[in-house]
Amino acid sequence: MRMACEFRRLTDKDAAMAMKLNTVFRENIAEEKPLNEFLSDPNCWLFAAMEGQNILGFAHGHRLRRLHGTGAMLYVHELDVVQNERHRGIGTRLMEEMKAACRRDGIEKIFLTTYHCNDAANGLYRKTGGEVSPESHGEDTVYWFSTKE
Repeated sequence: MRMACEFRRLTDKDAAMAMKLNTVFRENIAEEKPLNEFLSDPNCWLFAAMEGQNILGFAHGHRLRRLHGTGAMLYVHELDVVQNERHRGIGTRLMEEMKAACRRDGIEKIFLTTYHCNDAANGLYRKTGGEVSPESHGEDTVYWFSTKE
């Protein structure tokens, strides 16, 4: 019998658990010092779906202040679920937990980017109430800039 998943925002007390992202998902997601700084910053959010001591999914992002409006926004940088745990509702529940936390914290909007060809992600985001930005016309454009000389 499977244990029930626990969904929650991780804190600096959960650094050892968060370091498991490196073995469960991919190497170098987290390094000890930056991870501890991230988890200690109230504007940095890391949510996890856990079954006992196993991480089954995670999402991380940043609370951003705005120049207009009354509330901040949450930028979700990444959401992932272990391959063999997909289609169990873990991604949906991670999004719902983040939305609930945003409501509690007065955050008015959540935004993220994904590739238009990522059918699974687009399905998840639409299912959980996401709307494609009218300006994108259903397409995506992601630019990366290096500040190194």
